[in-house]
Amino acid sequence: MPALSKGDSAAVELRALLVDVIGELAASASPRDAESGLLLLDYYVKRVGSHEVIMERLHMSRPTYYRRLHHGFELVAGRIDQLSVANRLTVTE
Repeated sequence: MPALSKGDSAAVELRALLVDVIGELAASASPRDAESGLLLLDYYVKRVGSHEVIMERLHMSRPTYYRRLHHGFELVAGRIDQLSVANRLTVTE
């Protein structure tokens, strides 16, 4: 792998964090949360295909797909917020 600049390193770390959070979501015990995680994983991480392809793969109607997508975004953002707060608390202690 070529040498990474500081900006590249931050991008790699952010991608790894997002992939981890999405993976946790896809493994959720809640079916709705797991569906949200699976579609985020397929579309943004694995890049399986278009939104329509992912809808078909997951057997979702268009409205359900976009509800799950929005729900997944909210869950990922919430989890990243939790992690950033925990990180700030650890640093200041």
